[in-house]
Amino acid sequence: MKNIALSLVIYALLNVGLMAGNGVQQIDDMVAEDSQNGFYLGMGIGAVSIRTDDADMSFFSSEPGQDRVGSISLLIGYDYSQYIAFEGRYTLSAFREDAIEMDSWSIFLKPKYEIGQSDISVYGLLGFGNSTANSSSIRDIVDIDESGFQWGVGIEYRVYENFFIFVDYIDGGNDMENIAVDQVGEIDMDILTLGLTYRY
Repeated sequence: MKNIALSLVIYALLNVGLMAGNGVQQIDDMVAEDSQNGFYLGMGIGAVSIRTDDADMSFFSSEPGQDRVGSISLLIGYDYSQYIAFEGRYTLSAFREDAIEMDSWSIFLKPKYEIGQSDISVYGLLGFGNSTANSSSIRDIVDIDESGFQWGVGIEYRVYENFFIFVDYIDGGNDMENIAVDQVGEIDMDILTLGLTYRY
């Protein structure tokens, strides 16, 4: 009888210990979350495809009717919750294949989802922005300045504490009106970015 009672006491103590340990871990997790105020800054480099609406898109090869532009992106965001963030982004051309310069600004709602405990998250980008592009050559063949709906998808990975790397795709505009003198049709713009963010 004493052995049964002793076994029950040990079992109860073990359960209490496990519950306490889980409680400490939950507190540690809460403290870690509270140590971040939700704001983050980031920077990225990317490739931009600017092309006529009937041309094929390729970030990595030349296509008829397309110009590829190297870009730099600056971004600021706020993690409202585990699943929702707000983000502002500005992208401008840094180097170019031909003679087209561009810039784009965007304001996004950013739904996101962490895949298990892997430190990997997938996210969407839904918002409003403005895209401009113009050629600096003698023949003015591209000149756009248009605002509207923009969207994108991406994935990010925590590499160390508050540092994250990300890669994403943004549709910067479709069938945008070309107001150049020597028009080449409506213009599409797509942006692929690889970058780093830091959460405060």
